[in-house]
Amino acid sequence: MARTATGWMRLAFPEQAVPPTISPGALAPSTARAGILRPGSSIRPLLAPMAAAWLVNVGVAILLFGPAFRVYDAGFLPDSPFLRNAAFALAPDALLRAPASGLGALLSTLVYVVLATLAVASWCWAMRIARSVELASVWPLIAISALVLTPLLGHPALLSDDLYLYDLYGRTISVYGANPIVTAPSSFVNDPHLHWVHWKNLPSSYGPIWLMLSGVLSGIGGDSITTVVIVYRAAGAVLHLAIIAVVWHLLRAGRRRTAVAETLFYAWNPLVLLEVVGNAHNDVLVALFAVLLVAAAAQRAWLSAAFFGACAVLVKPFALLLVPGLARQIFHRTRGALRLRWLAAATSVGVATVVIVSLPLWAGTSLMTNVLKNPAATMYTNSVWELMSEAGPAWFGVGTSAIQHPYLDVLRGAAFLGAALWVLTRRSSRRDVPQVALRLWIVFCVTACWVWPWYFVPAIALAPLAGSARLPLSAGLTVGGLLFWTAWPEPRPTPLEWLYPWRSVVLFGPLLLASWAPARSRIFVVLGVRRHLGRRTHDSIDRQLQTAAG
Repeated sequence: MARTATGWMRLAFPEQAVPPTISPGALAPSTARAGILRPGSSIRPLLAPMAAAWLVNVGVAILLFGPAFRVYDAGFLPDSPFLRNAAFALAPDALLRAPASGLGALLSTLVYVVLATLAVASWCWAMRIARSVELASVWPLIAISALVLTPLLGHPALLSDDLYLYDLYGRTISVYGANPIVTAPSSFVNDPHLHWVHWKNLPSSYGPIWLMLSGVLSGIGGDSITTVVIVYRAAGAVLHLAIIAVVWHLLRAGRRRTAVAETLFYAWNPLVLLEVVGNAHNDVLVALFAVLLVAAAAQRAWLSAAFFGACAVLVKPFALLLVPGLARQIFHRTRGALRLRWLAAATSVGVATVVIVSLPLWAGTSLMTNVLKNPAATMYTNSVWELMSEAGPAWFGVGTSAIQHPYLDVLRGAAFLGAALWVLTRRSSRRDVPQVALRLWIVFCVTACWVWPWYFVPAIALAPLAGSARLPLSAGLTVGGLLFWTAWPEPRPTPLEWLYPWRSVVLFGPLLLASWAPARSRIFVVLGVRRHLGRRTHDSIDRQLQTAAG
C-alpha cells in the first residue's frame, strides 16, 4: 500500500515529522520564521556563493599548472595549449613557474592554504544562505552543483594516482579480457598506460562492482590517457550528483526547512569535490550505496537496505562498516520471531548479492587474500599510529617495524573493537543507521594504519542524514583532509620538510578540535546551524512535535 507523504516522513524521521494539523511556523519563533521562504522559492540566493565556489575551483586548477604543487599529471592536460594559456593569463608567471623547492614551494603552499580557506568559507556561506531557501524540486540544486564542479574536470593534476590503477584494472577487463583480481597490471608489459601506474604488481582488492564499472569507463576512454582521466572524473561527478538527489529527498521528507542547507553540506563540500571529481576516487560509489541503504532503512525496506549494503562492500570491502547499523536497526524495530526472520532474510539477501554479482569475476578466495595482503592492510601511512611507531627508535631503541608488528597491530585492533562496542551499545535512536555508520566510519579512520583524505567521503555523505549534531565532526574531517595536501608528498621541499612527519596531526587535528565542546559550538555558528534557536528552544520544539505526532 502506498504511504502518504506525511506517513513516509513520520517513518523516516519521526522525531521531526510535522503532523498535518500543526504548522511548523506556529511552533517556531518569529525570528526563525521570517527567514523561511515558501517551498519552490528561487535558487537565486545561492548564485553568489556558487560563483565564489566556482572561482575557487578555477583558482586551484590554475595553481596546479605550476610544478611546485602538482603531484601527478592528469594525463596530458598540463600540456594543453588552451588551458596553459588561460592559466598564465590569469596568474603571475612567478607562481606558475616556481620550482618545486625553496621559496617556490612555500609560495605555492601558502596560495593553496588561502584557496582552501576560501573554499571552506564559500561552502559555509552557501549553507547559511540556504537556510532561507526551500525548493519543491531537487533539479535546480543539481544544476548549480554541476556548475560548481565543472572546473575540476579540467584540473591539470591529480593529488593521487589511484585513477591510473583503476584504469589498468578496467583495461584488464575491457582490452585483455582478463580478471584483475588474479592478474596484476604488470602482466601487460606493452600496455600504453602501464607506466602511469605505481602499484604495477598489485592484483585488485576492489570489489567486482567497481571493477566492472572500471571496465566500462576504461573502454570509453580508450588508449588516450587524457580521455581516461576526464571520463573517470565525469563518472565521479555523475555519482556525486546522484548522492545529492538521494540526500535531498531524505532530508526534505523529515527536515523540510533545512533540507537545502544540509544537502549542501555534502554537495558543495570542498574536500568531497576535490576527491570524487578532481582525483576521481571510487569512494563516491561507496557513499552512494551508503545513502541508498539509509533511504531504504528509513522505509523499513530491510531487504533493499541489505542489497545496497552488499553493493557497497562490492566496491570496497571495508564498507562492511555499514552493516552493523542496519542489523541493529532491524533488531530494535522488529519484535519476537519477526525480528529473527528479518535478520535472516536480510543476511540471505546480502550474501546472495555478493555471490551473484561476483560471478562474472569469480576468483574464489583471491579477493579476500588480496585485501589482507594489500599495502593498506599492512603499511603504516598517514596515521597517528605511524607517528607513534616512528618515535620508537628514539624512545625505546626498538625499530619502527618491530613496534608496528605486532604491538601496534594488537593495540589498534583492541581500540577499534572497544570503540565499535561502545557505538553499538548506545541507546537506539530514530536515525540509528546513519549515526552508527558515521561513528563506526570515524572510528575506523582513526584506528586504521593506512588512511587518506578520500576515506572521509562516505562519512561526510552520511553526516547530514545523521542529524545536525554530527556536522561539526565531519566539518573537522573536511578541513583536515584539505590541509593534508600541504604536508604530503615526501620529501616536502625546504622550508616545509618539517611538515611531512606531522601529516597525521594535520589530517586528524581538526577532527579532534571539533570534538571539543566550545569549538563544536563555534562550528554550529559558522555553518549557520541553530543560528536563531538556542539549544533549549530546539529541545522544546522537538518535544512539542513529538507530542503532537503521538
